[in-house]
Amino acid sequence: MTCTSLDDKVLLSMRTGFDRDKGSVSLLLLVAAGCVFLSGCQRDATLTGANIRKAEVRVVTDQGLVLDEQATPTQVAFVLLRAIRDQVRAADTDAREKALQRQFALCAPETIYQAHYQYYTRLIGSYTADRDETVYRVVRSWAPRVARYVGAFDFDWPAAEQRLVQSAVGKGASDGNEISSVLVEAADPNGDPNASVVIKIDLTRESGFWRVRWIGFWRKTRHLGRSAPSTSAPSNAETDA
Repeated sequence: MTCTSLDDKVLLSMRTGFDRDKGSVSLLLLVAAGCVFLSGCQRDATLTGANIRKAEVRVVTDQGLVLDEQATPTQVAFVLLRAIRDQVRAADTDAREKALQRQFALCAPETIYQAHYQYYTRLIGSYTADRDETVYRVVRSWAPRVARYVGAFDFDWPAAEQRLVQSAVGKGASDGNEISSVLVEAADPNGDPNASVVIKIDLTRESGFWRVRWIGFWRKTRHLGRSAPSTSAPSNAETDA
């Protein structure tokens, strides 16, 4: 038994608060505690042989964009979506791994790790899992989560500027860092108009760079207007801790 399936729930608990639904949270804590007891939640056997590099924030050049301290959340989100698309459509293991490493270079490693650390410390009193393995496990989950909709990511940067919608910049509740979200509408690949989704990418400014902490689905609507959400408040602070 591994704790991989708990990653989203950790971040969801941070977003909604532990008192939003005490019954559900109690059940989650019981399941998580059992997972920790059985496997230690310290070493994920599925990571054996994985190419896990030190997670650090640095300048990235991808898709013709230089993602440095001046890069916007929308630019980072665009490059992430293209990397996810390339991973899902990769013809071989090598191409798939290269696309995954591009995503790894765009993550907010300290934010992701601290979310895990704080959650499990609160739950069981400690968290000793390796930092880079924690971050790798989280980033590895991003592409499978939105793989069904990668056809919606077939855009270049000029087209992406017209489709991606960025929220206002806010402040993170736990660390005070700047946070923002980028949304993109994705049609159902089977053409069902009632099955379109809005994909949401949460970013934080870590070490001066906008980097990704979470990607998933925005539950508020299946369709976007051109107006962005008014703010990226703590309720938007979903990540994969």
